[in-house]
Amino acid sequence: MTVPDNLEPFTLPSLTCPFPVRVSPHVAAIQAGTQQWVEHFDILTRQQMHHFTRAAYGELTARVYPYARLPMLQLTGDWISWLFAIDDVIYESDGSVAAAQTIPELRRVLTGDHKGSSGFGRALADVYTRIAAVANAEQLRRWTTATSEYLLAQLWELANRTDDQVPTLEAYVTMRRFTGAMHTVYALIDIASERPLAAKMWSDPQVHALRRHAVDVVVWDNDLISWPKERLSANGVNNLVSVLITHEGLSVQQAMKRIVRMREEAVAHVAAQGQLLIGRRHDPLTALVRGLQAWISGALAYSTRSSRYMSASNRAESAGDEVQDVDRQ
Repeated sequence: MTVPDNLEPFTLPSLTCPFPVRVSPHVAAIQAGTQQWVEHFDILTRQQMHHFTRAAYGELTARVYPYARLPMLQLTGDWISWLFAIDDVIYESDGSVAAAQTIPELRRVLTGDHKGSSGFGRALADVYTRIAAVANAEQLRRWTTATSEYLLAQLWELANRTDDQVPTLEAYVTMRRFTGAMHTVYALIDIASERPLAAKMWSDPQVHALRRHAVDVVVWDNDLISWPKERLSANGVNNLVSVLITHEGLSVQQAMKRIVRMREEAVAHVAAQGQLLIGRRHDPLTALVRGLQAWISGALAYSTRSSRYMSASNRAESAGDEVQDVDRQ
C-alpha cells in the first residue's frame, strides 16, 4: 500500500523524558573537529557542508556521550557524522541502484582488510582503524556486526521508497531497529565510557531487552519529530506515522498519540529495567545503562531543536521546556 496524500492539520505531541540531559564541556571542540574530519574526506559538496554545519552534529554527540573524554568524543562524533552524511548524500537522495552499489565496498572495509576507494569508504576505514585501536576484539565485533546490519537494512528502505510502499507495522518495527543505526552507536557506549562490558553480560537477556527498548524510544521519537518534513518526501513511506495511517486507518493525530503511548511504555521499561541492572553494582553495566539513558534524553533534546528534522516554527511549537539541560558536566 502506498502512503496516502494526507496533509490534514496536526499538532506535534509533547515528548517527555525522565532521564537527565547532560552536555559535554567539549561541545565546541567536537563540532569543529567533526567538521574538519568530514572536509578532509571530501564527502560533501559546499551546499551539503553548509547544511551539515547548521545541523550541529557535534552538539548531538556532546549530548549523547556527555561522559566521554575528548578523544573518545571525537571518535563517536566522527561516526555520527558519517552516518548522517551517507544517509543524506546516498541513502535518501541517490538512486536505489547507486545506493545499493556502495554496500559491498563498505562491508569489505568492515573486515579490516580494505581501506576504501570512495570518500565514504575511506572515512569508514578511518573510523574502523581508530575503533580497533581502542577496543577489544569483542567490542570491535559488536560495532562491525551492527554496522553491517545497518548497511543491509538500507536495501529494505530503498525498496520501500522505490516502490512507494508503506511496510506493515510488524515489519516496520522490526526493521526500524536496524535502519536507524542505533545498534552501531550503542555498541560504542562501553568504548566511549572506557568501561568494557564482557560478552556474557552484553548478551544477557535483560541487557538485550534494555537495548531493544532504548532503540525503539529513539527511533520512534525521530519518526514523530521528523514527520512534518518526511510526509512531503519520498522517505515518508519509512515512518511509523505513515505505517499507522495506512495499515491501521488512523488519522495523523491518532497515529501520533498511538506512537506516544508506545514510546512511553518503552521509556518505562528502560527506567525500570535500568534500575534493576544498576542494582547489580557492576560498574561497566551501570555505565551502559547510563549511556543508553543519555542517548534517549540527549537525542530528544537535540532533535527538538535541530534544523535537520524540523522547521523553525515546528521547533518553536515542540518540546519547548519539556526537555531542559539539567547538568553541564
